[in-house]
Amino acid sequence: MTALRKSQLQTTLIGMMLCLGLATSASGQITGSAGQPALNDASPNGAIAAYQDFTKYPPDSRPLHASNWDLLHPWAADTSSLPMLPPQVAREAEALRASGLPEEEVLRSIAMPPVVPRYRFEMNKTILAGTHDELRARLIVGPDPNSAAALHIHVTKAELIGDSDFGSPRLGSVPFSCETATAACTFHWRAPAPEKKYWGALELAVSLKVDGMADEFTVRQPFYSSPMVAGRFTGEFRDLIENGSLVIEAGIETQKRMACF
Repeated sequence: MTALRKSQLQTTLIGMMLCLGLATSASGQITGSAGQPALNDASPNGAIAAYQDFTKYPPDSRPLHASNWDLLHPWAADTSSLPMLPPQVAREAEALRASGLPEEEVLRSIAMPPVVPRYRFEMNKTILAGTHDELRARLIVGPDPNSAAALHIHVTKAELIGDSDFGSPRLGSVPFSCETATAACTFHWRAPAPEKKYWGALELAVSLKVDGMADEFTVRQPFYSSPMVAGRFTGEFRDLIENGSLVIEAGIETQKRMACF
């Protein structure tokens, strides 16, 4: 290698060192543990060692931190509060939607009652895999924002409606328990068998009455069920570097041959 090339290499490595924010030091090699150049070594070898350590994983690939809430809670489901429409208002809205009217026009066209309770489902997850995953949906009913009166509810029926691609079959009742002190009930369901009728976009439909109101309301919460699974993760993972790329090997136990997404 010519002297010119050596000079160019040293200049390039020093530039890398400065970009990485390494502090310069007196000339001479500083060694760290196990005979490796320390990260504050300003020599070309030290710069190479620091660069290799920095690029061990890609810059956007770092250990999870407590601030990565969405990655640490992958099954968390955020649901919003919705108005409980009386049956006649709900039928009118559905008829307007069926006529092709845009949703904004539908909301402007229907006559809303002066006081409308609101409901929200707190979901433990919105995707069930296999027959061991259990849905836990907590229904919370609150008063109209213009009213501070406490509400008491009575659930008259809770059932599961199948996917519309299979004709929306009624899949039976869903067990639940209600809290006496609050207007809240919790519903539990898991696929009883790996059958196609329990597959797809399912819907939890709850009929209930509110004390002091004559109407019976029906509230709905969709979720996805895949009772037939091809396998499961064993929990064994191994990471390694191959040709400069991070590779993560995941242990999988195959149970059935099928197309998976």
